[in-house]
Amino acid sequence: MKTLLLAALCACAAPSALAMDQATLLASPERYLVVYADEAERVYADRETLTRRPFQGGEAVAFTMYAETYKYRPGTADYREDTLVANIQRYDALLTADTDGKTYRLEKRLRDVWDRDGHRIGGSAWCGPLSMAKGEEIYINLHRTTEAAARQRGAT
Repeated sequence: MKTLLLAALCACAAPSALAMDQATLLASPERYLVVYADEAERVYADRETLTRRPFQGGEAVAFTMYAETYKYRPGTADYREDTLVANIQRYDALLTADTDGKTYRLEKRLRDVWDRDGHRIGGSAWCGPLSMAKGEEIYINLHRTTEAAARQRGAT
């Protein structure tokens, strides 16, 4: 009985242990790479979760993706007080790139949603707006960033 209670408490505590907030994303640019941005969102790839493997004439890249979505109609106060971010969404992402045909496909599965301060506000059944990030742009930015890092390591 005690074991069952302990397991239930651990399961309840797990989501908060994985919480993400805006400050964490901005404080670690070497880990959380900005790979896409538009007027609705900014998307980060967690460099520590990046894995690459060959994929039928191209490449597949798996990673954890965070999308900071902005408020729909921000006001002057939102810019002044830096409260533009409405929420942060975490996805398990798989990006496949067929370099011969130049086709890119981003598959993503929503896992969690937090407010800008890291308080959980939703899970995989979130009904709010989802990330509209484009696979081609993410692939190009991931490639450029990882190639630059590899060159830098080789130069030192």
